[in-house]
Amino acid sequence: MLRLVEPNEAKPWQSCAICSDKKFFRTPREFSSHLRQLHCTKEGGSFVCHYGKNGVCPSLPVEGVSDKDYEDHVRKNHTKLEEGKCIVNSLNILIVKNNSPCVIFLTSLIASSSLIPLDKVASDISLIPKDYCLGGALISHFGQGVFLMTNFALEDPEIFNSVLPWSMVTQEPAESTRAVPRNSAKLLQEKLSHYLDITEVNLAHQISLRSEDFFSAMASQDQLQDHVGGTVSEIKHLRMKVQKVQEVLCSGFLNVLRLSSLRSKYLSVFEKLKMMATVHQTQPTIQLLLSTSDFVGALDLISTTQEVLQQELAGIQSFSKHIQYWNRKFLQNSDDRLVSVLFGLLRKHKLHFLHLYRDEAYATIKSTVRQTVQDIVSDSKENEEESPSIIDAMRGLDFLQWMNMLKEVFNASLCVLRRMKVLHQSIVRVLMIAAGGVTTHFDPDDLESFGIPESDFLQPVCSGVDILISTTDCKKLTQESKELLCAGCEMAQLRCAKLINVRGKFVRLTRMVEDFVMDCEKICGRQSHSLRATLLSQAKKFVERFHEERKNKLSLILDNERWKQADVPTELQSLVDSLVDGVYPRGKEPNFSIGPTATNDSKPSPVLFVNGEKFAVVGTVLLLVNMLVDYCQCVDDTPMLVTDIMNKLFETLKMFNSRTCQLVLGAGALQLVGLKTITAKHLALAARCLEVVTIHIPVFKAHFEERLPPKQYVLLSQFDQILKDYNNHRQELFSKIVNLMEELFKNIFSKWEVKAPMPSQAMRGAVKQITKLHESVSLVLPEAQVEAIFRDIKRAFKESLAHKLDKLGVTNDGGPQHGLVTSDLAFFKESLKNLNGMGDVNRSLEDLWRTVNELRASRASPATGRKIVSQR
Repeated sequence: MLRLVEPNEAKPWQSCAICSDKKFFRTPREFSSHLRQLHCTKEGGSFVCHYGKNGVCPSLPVEGVSDKDYEDHVRKNHTKLEEGKCIVNSLNILIVKNNSPCVIFLTSLIASSSLIPLDKVASDISLIPKDYCLGGALISHFGQGVFLMTNFALEDPEIFNSVLPWSMVTQEPAESTRAVPRNSAKLLQEKLSHYLDITEVNLAHQISLRSEDFFSAMASQDQLQDHVGGTVSEIKHLRMKVQKVQEVLCSGFLNVLRLSSLRSKYLSVFEKLKMMATVHQTQPTIQLLLSTSDFVGALDLISTTQEVLQQELAGIQSFSKHIQYWNRKFLQNSDDRLVSVLFGLLRKHKLHFLHLYRDEAYATIKSTVRQTVQDIVSDSKENEEESPSIIDAMRGLDFLQWMNMLKEVFNASLCVLRRMKVLHQSIVRVLMIAAGGVTTHFDPDDLESFGIPESDFLQPVCSGVDILISTTDCKKLTQESKELLCAGCEMAQLRCAKLINVRGKFVRLTRMVEDFVMDCEKICGRQSHSLRATLLSQAKKFVERFHEERKNKLSLILDNERWKQADVPTELQSLVDSLVDGVYPRGKEPNFSIGPTATNDSKPSPVLFVNGEKFAVVGTVLLLVNMLVDYCQCVDDTPMLVTDIMNKLFETLKMFNSRTCQLVLGAGALQLVGLKTITAKHLALAARCLEVVTIHIPVFKAHFEERLPPKQYVLLSQFDQILKDYNNHRQELFSKIVNLMEELFKNIFSKWEVKAPMPSQAMRGAVKQITKLHESVSLVLPEAQVEAIFRDIKRAFKESLAHKLDKLGVTNDGGPQHGLVTSDLAFFKESLKNLNGMGDVNRSLEDLWRTVNELRASRASPATGRKIVSQR
């Protein structure tokens, strides 16, 4: 494993760092001579080095050294050749014994590599046995770092001089140095030759060690090559024999077979061409037969040609289209002579003619709908640019244009269906005659289901008519004709359903679609569900949007209701008046209109009249009644969704009841609209609004009951439950008014004392509050309800006063306190006796002292008190 480092390429001996002329030196010896001449002084036989900053060498003593020490100092510190020697510190080389080529290769690799630092070679190079180091020559060569340089090239004169020590031969030694023996060039050549001989000997030795394996491999290779050559020769010889056999024995016979097959194909093509020519010649023949009214012959020729095309020329598309054209041509020419054509078909037993008729009928319906739509769209867009598609053009129509387009499409479709019905009746008559007559084999009920009028039942059968088809075939074809008529109605409705899905205007559309479906059912005598399914889908979307709009509107109005009495517009009063006789259908309301077309000739009324009774209401209940009427009228527009609409009506009624309870009883209006408090008048208005709704709930119930099937009458019980909830809510509102007054009485009598002067301030306050309450509720509630509320208020007043007297210990003993209480009560009765609902105040307070005594007795005996309370 070799650990590689980056070598130091700097050569400090190439230039002088002190001199300013920047002279470059070719060899370290020249650099040493330069230092000795310019940067060294001799003082008494010692040399002092001045190569450094400020003329002082940092690594040589200032007192100087000898000549030899100076040379070593320059080589070590200034030329730095000592660091350039090949030194190996940690080179781990795996030496395999007797593998001198490996050693030679490895040493050469190390010598040519510039990535192995020099200091890592010398320490481990000695681990190589001398037997594999070319007599120690490698060690001496690795001692020179020039072999490990990255730019090692003998072309460089400097490197060449470093590798070959010519300087030791040619250069004169310095005068001051001791004599060095001169080496001759011949001695160096002999030394290198010796190294070459050692290398050759070692290479020959290694080759000789493996010569046996080498020569064995070469022999095996030669033997294998001989075998391959023999095999190739045998294959060539065999192929030549096979080729001769093919030429002599096979080629002629195979050519005969090929020519025979080709001849048979040519004959087949020729026969097909003759047949195609024959089929092509039938066109003028068919035209001639049709012009001479020979429909049976024309049909026979068309049928024969079609059989030929299906059996012999099945892959030729042009002829199949050709036959389809003649089938349509035949049907078009045979409309006026349908009976003769049908008899001809039946006589030839061509019973598949209804399939052609079905395809033509479907194509006619589709083209009729498409052409009608295109005509309407083109007429409406004659002055505008054409739309990119017919669907976009339809969406661009306004509502009236779209409804007119649907009307025209329905009329055109009904016209085609009526023609199909006439053809159906004609086909059935011909089939019955061909089967031998109707009176023998058919029941009148079957004939009615097939669409045959009753007047045709009794027509006598023509005598002498041949029976062309069996009764079974007659019934089968009659049923197929009936199914074809029904399928035509379904097809027409499906095409119209696609038009309806483009837009969703609904109320008028529903009536128009229902009329169209009824007409289709009259034609085919069977219920159709295609267009009704589309209408039902659109109806559900319409009802959902209808309900969401009204629910959101009602919620928004309730959240902004300030619970003040509102004026009643004339049109809404007329609407409520009309509900006496039930909910009228849309557009048939008696003498009033709702919406922007309503007239404002008369001023709004401050109250709402319901059955002659005045109702003070808020604006929300007026809009609610209008919404409920809309739900009832929506049932007439979409009778197929009566249960869904009734459930939406239940949801709206429950929402109004619950939100009113939250806003008034729950005091939610304080936060939503900023009311300071919920007064008795607010409670009375809410109760009155609920009463208006309860009066009309039976009207709505009767409206839905007329439109529900008897099996779904159980759903009407929801009206009774909602009515019960509304009445309970009204009673809670009245109880809340009484509770407010009861709390007020308790607060007043908590400060009441039986002492002069009389009447007391407490009794004056009670009279004032009762009078104020009476003024508020009497403007909203009728007299009967006011009397009922004040009956409970008088009871609450008597109980509060009785508890206070019991607490003060006052008795009816005729004493001074009894007299003061009597005086106070006289003031109370006199002040309130003229108020509505307070006329019997004297009678209601007659048993005041009995109540006080009962309270005192119940406090003394708890069991007796419970009995008294239970009796009360």
